Amino acid sequence: MKLARTLFPAVAALLVTLPISAQERRALDHADYDIWNRIQNDVLSADGRWLAYRLVPGDGDATMIVRALDGDRSLTLERGASPRFTADSRYVVAMIDPMQSAVDAAREEGGRNADTPKDSLAIIDLNDLSVTRVADVQSFELAEDAGGWMAYLLDSDGESGEGDDSDEAEDSDSEEAPRLDDGSPLVARTLGSGAERRFENAVAYAFAADGSALYYTASGNDGAADGVFRVRASGTAEAVTTGEGRYVQLAVSDQGHVAFLSDRDDRGDEAPEFSLYTAQGGAAEMRVGPGNGAIPSGWA
Repeated sequence: MKLARTLFPAVAALLVTLPISAQERRALDHADYDIWNRIQNDVLSADGRWLAYRLVPGDGDATMIVRALDGDRSLTLERGASPRFTADSRYVVAMIDPMQSAVDAAREEGGRNADTPKDSLAIIDLNDLSVTRVADVQSFELAEDAGGWMAYLLDSDGESGEGDDSDEAEDSDSEEAPRLDDGSPLVARTLGSGAERRFENAVAYAFAADGSALYYTASGNDGAADGVFRVRASGTAEAVTTGEGRYVQLAVSDQGHVAFLSDRDDRGDEAPEFSLYTAQGGAAEMRVGPGNGAIPSGWA
């Protein structure tokens, strides 16, 4: 009993001296969650020497980190997103989101259909962590198994026909075969030299995994620009097939063969049927023609 009488005052004195935060656990609120960072888009370079990842707070803009795993070199890229390393581990390419405050302000001013700020592109040279930025970019692609070059699709300039003629054009086309929207500029870039080649009216694009070719579909100029095109690593371009029509479902093999669907051979119909084409380094050949029901509904 003497020991108990001695310990009780000591414990009581200790509790009195503890801060309130140690005696009571405060419930978390929204402000606490806003400062927590989530890790997203983490990716490792093929040689295992570099790591890229994204820190996303509960509120505000994200930050992308590129970090060397065999040293202390690192780079912070504000609003970086979707990083990808080239196959040779010499570059990392990422999108740059616009500032969230700018997007919110544009939407508040113009509503849901407001012209919001565009994404940008960042090309990071891992040799010296220098950054090349390109404005107004929709997307980019890299060859899966080959470094050396890349491609990116720019945002269209938003130009259209005269406003007074828009309703008339819609009425005149109502009984014609449907078309795809006009494409946007596609840029093929040699990473080492920075040399670029630009191709207009691109809609979809894809690399062969071995880097031997870049293919893209095109739509524009009232059908005069429609087709499928092949770009070589040297920068030379050639038509795989052309002609007014829709070119969709572009698929490229690892070795650079291509397949796609097109309705160019049935444009006389208001609801033209699609044909299947393939190409193996030269011009495209029709494999399945329109009218035989071989292509299931919904493939295009």
